[in-house]
Amino acid sequence: MKKNLKHKVSILVSIFYIKLRNTFYKCKLFIVFCVVKSCKIFGFYKLKQIRYIRFLDNNFSVRLRFAISFAFFLFLILNISLFLVCNLPVKNSAYKKWLHADDEHPRIVDRNGEILAQDINSYDLYFRPYNVLNIENELLKISEILPRVKSRYKKILEKSMEKKGSKNTSILIQFGISDRERKKLLENGVIGLEFQVKKTRYYIHGSLFSHIIGLISDDGKGVSGIEKSISQGKIKPDENGFVNLSVNLQIQRILHTILTDTMKTNEAKGAFGMIADVKTGEIIAASSLPDYNPNDKSSMTFDRAFNKFSLGVYEFGSIFKLINTALALENGLPTSKVYTIKDDLELNGYKITDFVKRRDVMTLEEVVMYSSNIGSGKIALEIGHDKQREFFYNLGFGEKMNLEIPENGGFLMPQKQNWHGITSVTLSYGHGIAITQAHLLRAMISILNNGKFTNLTLLKNGNNVILDKSIISQETSSKMLSIMRKIVQFGAAKSLKSPHYDIGGKSGTAIKLLNKGGYSKEKNLLSIFAAFPMSDPKYAMVISLDEPKWSAERRLSLTGGGTLGRATSGLIEQMGLFLKIPKMQQSERDIISTERLIYEIENR
Repeated sequence: MKKNLKHKVSILVSIFYIKLRNTFYKCKLFIVFCVVKSCKIFGFYKLKQIRYIRFLDNNFSVRLRFAISFAFFLFLILNISLFLVCNLPVKNSAYKKWLHADDEHPRIVDRNGEILAQDINSYDLYFRPYNVLNIENELLKISEILPRVKSRYKKILEKSMEKKGSKNTSILIQFGISDRERKKLLENGVIGLEFQVKKTRYYIHGSLFSHIIGLISDDGKGVSGIEKSISQGKIKPDENGFVNLSVNLQIQRILHTILTDTMKTNEAKGAFGMIADVKTGEIIAASSLPDYNPNDKSSMTFDRAFNKFSLGVYEFGSIFKLINTALALENGLPTSKVYTIKDDLELNGYKITDFVKRRDVMTLEEVVMYSSNIGSGKIALEIGHDKQREFFYNLGFGEKMNLEIPENGGFLMPQKQNWHGITSVTLSYGHGIAITQAHLLRAMISILNNGKFTNLTLLKNGNNVILDKSIISQETSSKMLSIMRKIVQFGAAKSLKSPHYDIGGKSGTAIKLLNKGGYSKEKNLLSIFAAFPMSDPKYAMVISLDEPKWSAERRLSLTGGGTLGRATSGLIEQMGLFLKIPKMQQSERDIISTERLIYEIENR
């Protein structure tokens, strides 16, 4: 009882506080009142009599000064009180809770407090034909305002004419119309309407966050995404009733637009991408296309509902050469170690070739820079399959992904008894292992973040993100940053270069596995990994394009770098502008130009 009374009092205080803030200007009238009252108290019943009283009263000046001082004192006290009240912190007050105290579900917001999902009032619309003179005309008005009614117009009209004489009959027109649509119907003077109000979950940005937030069912239970985790009690709102995600609304829009345009240009089956903070593992954007609008459940087909970035498992091709190189460096192989790659690598009846033959001899660093399958295979054989397997498991590839949503994919890797020889060679360049895009991004930011295993999270300030576990040394991490830069500046990912930001990365092209077994050269998954700025990496991303349209003419250019490089570079440019990341100074650009010139001279 006391608790309920306390809650009611806090709400009343909050309402008073709001009204007080909104009516501050009215206090000026009170000041005038104070002056008048003060004059009356001290004997000045009519202000215009002051000039006469002055001659009759010897103490006039003293009394007048005292009256003015008293009025000023009241004014000062009032202003101080209002200042203190108007600047009370509202973050944890009952006021903020009161704003949505009747919501059935917590509000979901991005990292900057932008509302992404909330409960709103919606209305089920009914039509009562009784005593309506022109039923056909009223239904036509409704169908013009609510286009979805048009397909059922004839059926509704027939039923309305049939029930015209029934006084208590209401005919359902449409479930869940918005308040804007309700007002429009009323403004157009439609007769015979009935509305039943109910709470509905509304996703402000439509399909933009569909695979992160998910949606709820008609009975109010989470079906997918964050909504399902909330329903299961795995995610709890804060003291103000909010669930704070790590995503950034504006970066999500940029990523979604880039993916949509790239998918359309290349006539691809799908596109998906993730962007994360290297230092914290917070995901600031993630998108999977095609997507669906959770406000319209009819748009939710299996293909649109499938979360490609955290549930789908794929082979990511040559991006794995970065992992192979990190393993080599961690095991003491120098970047200058030379490998002969003049001839194809033959092992157990299999032949390993390079997509493009660049030179006969390469250093370990150049093997990854120019994306040599032959060189990667030789490095893997030198390290040994046991160390390779241990490293893959340390990177988290041997466990299911653990994002705060139910759509977490697993992995496809060789059994221990089959992990040797040719298997170890193909794994070095990303064939024969399938993981989620989230697995890959987590591994890459762990390599960038001084070798610390950095988990991914969809929650702002997610707990236990950086685990007390190192997968590589800080020295190896520093060398990997340098190699990633060189891949973009001089190597196989030149399409990622930007005049404003120092970018590092690696592209990958994988032919897809068919359901009936074997691979199809005409069905590819193109991917690219990028991080910036490389002087101290802040953000990293993986972008993938699923089954772009294949043709013999495009065969050579249909690669991760050739197809996604410029789009990813453009994404980084837009991110940098929005997040106000400092651009490279002219001196930094001059250093890179000099490095490129020296490298070209040395490698002629």
